[in-house]
Amino acid sequence: MDTVTGGVGLRTGPGPMEPVMGSHPLRYRHWAPQWPTRPTLVLIHGLFGDMESWPSLLPEALRLGFGVLCIELPSHGESPFEATGFDQAAARVAETLAQAANGPLVLVGHSMGAAIAARVARRVDAAQLRSLLLISPAGCGPDI
Repeated sequence: MDTVTGGVGLRTGPGPMEPVMGSHPLRYRHWAPQWPTRPTLVLIHGLFGDMESWPSLLPEALRLGFGVLCIELPSHGESPFEATGFDQAAARVAETLAQAANGPLVLVGHSMGAAIAARVARRVDAAQLRSLLLISPAGCGPDI
């Protein structure tokens, strides 16, 4: 059984069920949106997490036709890079987005991932970024 989607057939319309896998610059798993008007949710996990840290959100997002891009942060899981700080991690995430995602984006970050998502939001094209969702943000500082 697929540990990410629970093995459930989630899509009812057109579009591939199987994700595109990638590992440059960061390891990721990407499902395209079911409809071109749906944004891709970019899921950025927290400290000690990995791209499988979204077991309840992922199946529901796919069922609703959203694209989903789960990114594994540097120094986590099997991602090939190490990062020495938030800005370096944000740069790697932005590079991954440039290669793996097109169309409208919603950045979703949990805990430390929220701090990175906030920094990534400054690096992506404003026309592409639909929203920024920070879940239990940590390390964001007073400017958030």
